[in-house]
Amino acid sequence: MYLVRTTLVAFAAFALVTVSPAQAQTVPPSGTTFVYLNTAAILQAAPGSADAQRTFEREIGEWKAELDLQAAAVDSLMRNYQRQEVMLSPQAKEQKGAEIQTLQQNSRTADSSWKDRLSSVSRSCCVRFWKT
Repeated sequence: MYLVRTTLVAFAAFALVTVSPAQAQTVPPSGTTFVYLNTAAILQAAPGSADAQRTFEREIGEWKAELDLQAAAVDSLMRNYQRQEVMLSPQAKEQKGAEIQTLQQNSRTADSSWKDRLSSVSRSCCVRFWKT
């Protein structure tokens, strides 16, 4: 890990040295107009943005709580399996392994489902925001 980090730092330093200041600071053509939009300030001032933010945060809180519960269940099942492994028959080991895999798959499915749900909430909040 140390070697990888050192190599990356060396490459980054080399890249910084090889880029000339003229390349890094090119001047745009004359007459070019720059506009800065502070989208964070615009979104905060928009009507309904506070409601949208609360909805989004509530959805994220529910998602995290559910995923935490599922992760705790998988961890508990894994710890129990590891404690009992030496005493289990091959069939019981296989059954417990399948149970753990099923629970892990259910957790991944729930994670994917919640990501889709949050994406949907995010889109609907943006649509409501832009329609106002």
